[in-house]
Amino acid sequence: MPSYILQPTHRHTYKNTEKHRQVYVNIHIYTHTFILNWQSFNVYMTEKTKNEVSIDLVENEIIAGQELHGIISIKYNGRFDSVVINSQIENSNDIFNYVTVNGKKMNYPYARLSMFKEDIQNNRNKLEFTAITTHKPAHGSTNGKFRVAIVQEHKEVATDLAFVKIKN
Repeated sequence: MPSYILQPTHRHTYKNTEKHRQVYVNIHIYTHTFILNWQSFNVYMTEKTKNEVSIDLVENEIIAGQELHGIISIKYNGRFDSVVINSQIENSNDIFNYVTVNGKKMNYPYARLSMFKEDIQNNRNKLEFTAITTHKPAHGSTNGKFRVAIVQEHKEVATDLAFVKIKN
């Protein structure tokens, strides 16, 4: 895992005292996701490029009523409690309904689906899902977004996004 050392920039005032160093670190913690290793005082940044979690959609474009298939791969080695899948359709209150997860049929009428770690590990850290929407775009097409997040103690530790185009 690469380490990132926090260095002062010309945009921030920085004084060589412990109090100001702490303020500087707090500013960056709220603008990025960091994991702090206090023994060696290294700061590790978690971001999508590490591929700790990924979401892939089989279809790039769908029409209303067509099934959308997705695969979530989890390669996160740290502790986590659950995996959350969120879906949104831009400029709309419509949602995707999840109809299957790992081959099990369900009718989940909410945009957010949460799965516990224990349920995922039985499937070798892979989730396969099918979602469907009744959304009909008003003008040509609309974009849909799926976001997957790994959650540890109410905090997201890794995320990924995937997009689909919904056509008339």
